[in-house]
Amino acid sequence: RTNGSNLKSFSRLVLKFSLEGGRTMKYRIEQKPEMILTGYKSHFTGAPYGKEREQQEEQLFITTRGKQWFLSGAAAGENKDAHCVITNITDEGYVYYYCHCLDDWERNNLYNHSFTGIDFVEGLGFENIVIPESSYAIFETSNVKSTICDYFDLLNLRIQILTEWMPEMGFRLKEAPELAVYHWIPRNERNVQVWLPIEKIK
Repeated sequence: RTNGSNLKSFSRLVLKFSLEGGRTMKYRIEQKPEMILTGYKSHFTGAPYGKEREQQEEQLFITTRGKQWFLSGAAAGENKDAHCVITNITDEGYVYYYCHCLDDWERNNLYNHSFTGIDFVEGLGFENIVIPESSYAIFETSNVKSTICDYFDLLNLRIQILTEWMPEMGFRLKEAPELAVYHWIPRNERNVQVWLPIEKIK
């Protein structure tokens, strides 16, 4: 770090694993800091994977486009990733949030009419959700031409990841929010990531 010193840079380590009968997928393990996301929620029935979630998620995306556009526009700079959060899982279902990561100024002025120029934001049902610091196993789609199909394939493999990959690697699912992150920009690098909170088996 001193003047004239030689420096080396290293790309982020990405590992791959293959599930029997499935495909090879890229994954990495990261310690994520606390995040504050802003969005709106719905209650989904069933389990957080499989066809039932696929249908409910698709319906929510189709019928709430205005809210999605507003949140994407409110996000600063290139921070346009959509975050879908799964929490409060019970036998009756779970809470599903569609969110964006707004900075402090954006969150503090979300309902300030003198900045937004509109007076109906309060009725959109937005709220902040705190994602606590945690370690995540992050699985990523690779085919940008069929990202959504790959994403639902990933959701369907969730059980295998939990029952086969995690025990083999010495992890278990932690009681914390699960996330799906839609990375749309730039267009030629589109992918969807599934974040599963993990902790070491003692």
